[in-house]
Amino acid sequence: MKRPNSAQAFFAEIMQAYPHLAPRFAHQTSAPLPAPGPNQHSQPLGGSDQHSQPLARNEAATQSQPFIPRHRTLISRRMALAGGGIAALLLAGGSAGAWYLTRPNTPPAQKTTPTATPTPTATPNPNAPDLVIRDQHINAVSALAWSPQGNKLVSVADNDFAYIWDVDQMRANTDPQPLAKQQFNTGHNLFPAWSPDGKILAMANTGEQPLLDLTKVTLALYTSDFTSRAPGFTKPVTADGLFVMKGLAWTQQKYLCTVSTIANGNLFDHFYLWGFDTSKATTTVKALTMNHSLGGNTSTDSPLLQAAPDGQKMAIAAYGGILVGIVGVSNGTPTWKDAPGFLSLPKGQTSEEIIAIAWSPDSSMVVGYYNSSPITIGIWTIAKGAQQYPLTTTTQAQITTIAWGNNGPNSLISTGTSDGKIQLWDPQHFDKPVATLSSDVKQSVLALEWSPDHKWLAASYKDNFSTIHIWKMQGRSFPTT
Repeated sequence: MKRPNSAQAFFAEIMQAYPHLAPRFAHQTSAPLPAPGPNQHSQPLGGSDQHSQPLARNEAATQSQPFIPRHRTLISRRMALAGGGIAALLLAGGSAGAWYLTRPNTPPAQKTTPTATPTPTATPNPNAPDLVIRDQHINAVSALAWSPQGNKLVSVADNDFAYIWDVDQMRANTDPQPLAKQQFNTGHNLFPAWSPDGKILAMANTGEQPLLDLTKVTLALYTSDFTSRAPGFTKPVTADGLFVMKGLAWTQQKYLCTVSTIANGNLFDHFYLWGFDTSKATTTVKALTMNHSLGGNTSTDSPLLQAAPDGQKMAIAAYGGILVGIVGVSNGTPTWKDAPGFLSLPKGQTSEEIIAIAWSPDSSMVVGYYNSSPITIGIWTIAKGAQQYPLTTTTQAQITTIAWGNNGPNSLISTGTSDGKIQLWDPQHFDKPVATLSSDVKQSVLALEWSPDHKWLAASYKDNFSTIHIWKMQGRSFPTT
């Protein structure tokens, strides 16, 4: 068979071989494509101003006309496979092109059934998080707080939104969304705190003070779903004489408290205890000067005061130990009663500052982490006013935060580290952790919180995805001695 001289000749030969196809191609014409302009090759698809100008719409057509796709009038594969023969055109470019015509009686190729290769079943990781939140915040989540009912978690980030998450809703949806949110564009070092009845959500360091008032700091009180400010607190509450609040906690059901260093640098061996009665409307909060140096350091932003779970006492991280007492408010000014007072570190370690603290679930003990070599955690029994033997850890990474919860009948202290580990410890034996909760994040743990009912443990990380991991602790089994 002689090779055609051109594509047109090839097409003519097909028409001669299959004359019944001629009518089908006779009415199929297509307008030629417009010739490209001189700069068309450098323009984005749709023209140079397609994305910079709003598109005009025909509203009537948009609302009443269904969309009908346009079909190109090119020769289809089905049209080329005509009659009993099959024509195949191979375009290899230039004079190397070739064409072939196969016979209709050629038997089809035998199909082979591939053999399925069994996929190995992955072994579930018993210590993996049950819920993961990522890319919801713009910045890393610096603080977490559980509602008293234990089913809602608030997450906050500097100069960002605060989100409220419903754990039950998250478990029931593959793409969970926050239950509520509140924006804090100027908030820095935000600390959330739920009221004991769960009706008010307070936030420290909201940044609502005038820009040039460098020694004024604000806190705000909201309803539990962020729909409005709490009754009686439509305006922020302002503290004067500090740079930043170092935590936020409720005590005695109605007193809201915080601590801070003193803006006057001459009083480095004192700090302020702030507090007010939330049952009375106010726009200012007053301070009591405490005769100790406040703990904490620049490497962590853990809250430096924690209210006991029974709501009766307050613990404050200090230089050389922990202060424990009862907070009240009289004539708008906070009061303090030692109960038992200052719990000192052992001799030889009194120059260390407590960095993070937590209460035992039964409010009978308090734990504090402090920098030493080896890394040490001190536990004090409140009734005795004495420290147990200091417990040292084997971890080489710095502890950044600490929390205390129950796993069934067993008590567990949890710690977060600078390399992203969440470790669980038996309070009686700190030679090694009883478990390490798995995480794919290797950056520092910023916040660690047990839910009040101890069913959940949440952690946030200083990573680029604003990650929050949540473990369901209820039903897990960890070996303790």
